[in-house]
Amino acid sequence: MKTTNEERFAYWKELSNLVANHNFSYIDNHKYDEIISNILNNIYKEILREDIAKGFCNYLQKKYSEKHAFIFYVIEDILFEKEFNYTQSLNVPVNKKIIENALNLVSVQLTVSDYEYPSKNDYSQIISNLLFMKKQDDYFRKNYDSNLIKQKKIETNNKTYEKHVNERLSIHIVHNNNYNEIIKRGLDIWKDSKNSNLYYRIKPFEKKIKTDKITLTDYLFIILNKYIDIYDNTDCIMHPYSDYLIISLLPVVKADIFNPFLDMEFPHIANNMFYKNTFQYTDLLRHRFNLNTEQHTSFIENFIRHLTNNENQFNYIMNWLASFFQILQKSNIALVLIGDVEATDILISKVIKPIFALKKEYFCTIDDDALKRIDGSTIKDKIFYHISEISTANAKNNKTSKLVREILKFNRFTPEYAIENDEIYIFGQLVVTSSKDNLYPFLKDYYNNCTVFKVNSLDTIIKNLNIDPLTFDYMIQDDLNNFASILAKYSVDFVFATKVFEIENRYPPAKKIIDENTLNKNIQNFIDAIKSKNISYFEQIKNVDRAQYDELIHNFNEGMIARQELFSYFDKLYPASGITNNKDFLSLLKNKDTLFEQDIDKLKNKQYNKKKRYRIEIKVIESDMI
Repeated sequence: MKTTNEERFAYWKELSNLVANHNFSYIDNHKYDEIISNILNNIYKEILREDIAKGFCNYLQKKYSEKHAFIFYVIEDILFEKEFNYTQSLNVPVNKKIIENALNLVSVQLTVSDYEYPSKNDYSQIISNLLFMKKQDDYFRKNYDSNLIKQKKIETNNKTYEKHVNERLSIHIVHNNNYNEIIKRGLDIWKDSKNSNLYYRIKPFEKKIKTDKITLTDYLFIILNKYIDIYDNTDCIMHPYSDYLIISLLPVVKADIFNPFLDMEFPHIANNMFYKNTFQYTDLLRHRFNLNTEQHTSFIENFIRHLTNNENQFNYIMNWLASFFQILQKSNIALVLIGDVEATDILISKVIKPIFALKKEYFCTIDDDALKRIDGSTIKDKIFYHISEISTANAKNNKTSKLVREILKFNRFTPEYAIENDEIYIFGQLVVTSSKDNLYPFLKDYYNNCTVFKVNSLDTIIKNLNIDPLTFDYMIQDDLNNFASILAKYSVDFVFATKVFEIENRYPPAKKIIDENTLNKNIQNFIDAIKSKNISYFEQIKNVDRAQYDELIHNFNEGMIARQELFSYFDKLYPASGITNNKDFLSLLKNKDTLFEQDIDKLKNKQYNKKKRYRIEIKVIESDMI
């Protein structure tokens, strides 16, 4: 039923009279009864005008003051939130209690000049404390003797008590106003829970700085251009009308933590107790909370597709990355990428790092230099681990193997338990990259927790993408925001992402990894077969690429071997060698035989199929001649 202006008039008039006659019991009613009654009186006089029935609150604010509109907002909104209407009696106990709750909020906000509803500040605890004190006061008053002398004593005590309450309230308000001003500047101040040491930090997620009252006062004067006293507690206040902060009222921080699950610096524990989180999100990582971002075709996805050798490998890497992005819970599966260091470095340094690690200390790079100083505590508080280009000596080092174990092992408890019991909780994913197949010695004990892929070279990827290197770098950078959005919404198969990638002919096979001694032996056999022109040694190539095999026979007949085909020959004979390109393979050959030291770029060796060739020093082995 629509409320008429006459009903509004009667409602506000009656409410104004009841307030003026002290019918309601609320905080500071003796102070605000007349003010509120006069404002309500002005309100009901204006309601009869039809032309302001609409937009009434705006009208009040323009004609009178922000205070008038504020009182109207608070009282009417709280009443109607409780399904109150203009036809209900204001004097029945239930309705009277609702009005008194509204007047309590009005009273406190008038005290602090906070003419906003709903208030940005939460005064519920202050109201609750004052009402409790008032209730106690009423209890004692009812039980006192009605003797006039005692009654006067009560009145005197009441006035003293009310004065005390108002002073305490004023102290809290001054402290809160100054603290809020400091927060608005990006600063924060707190005390620790153990010994009440005072700390501050200059901007969000910066390292904390231990301080004292004098130093902090001087620093705040520089920042705020006003002098702020620092007191230990409310009883220490020497200048009640000055600006001050009270240490006992500051937030209490129990401990520093590293928790990527929480995108906040000061997660609340209970009873004004907080943790300080040292992990700060990148803007890209925040996409995990925003699933409404538009997406378009991803260049980075295309890069990962060309980095891998088939669609199954591509899908695995995308699942592995997206699952971690969405839940920030490590899979306990190491992603091992063997091949061109330039290609894997693009994935690590230009994709994974910018998305997950805002600060370099969140990302742990483990190489030969790092292994000299790294230990169990070094791997604490990281979002990603990257074992990069470990030498053969360090690959065989038991310290490297133990480090992998610490990263991959399952967490036995929750992050909260780890925090409270000073345990290390491993959040981060592990990726291992190497240009050589020398990783097995330190991965062998955890090979059932490793997904191993051989990747393509960066030159091959760029060629397949039909793009120049500079444009490639720009496209990677430009696509980061879009790719993060894709990871956030990716339809993850969490079972697939948290298990080792298993397909037929998994590379490299767990039981067929070529160790260094075997590799050296295979290379030497390869060289001997070339120098002796042992075509039967290369018979396997015929089954894979007949044209390449025929070219090899032609070159052997001319006492030559094509330089650019050497790695291709070897890779077809030993596909699990771990060598990924002709350049690296030629370096190995040059170290083993002078045949490959010929400067054929200067020699006038006749080319075949536009390929430069080494001249073979022929061993006279009759059974091998063609």
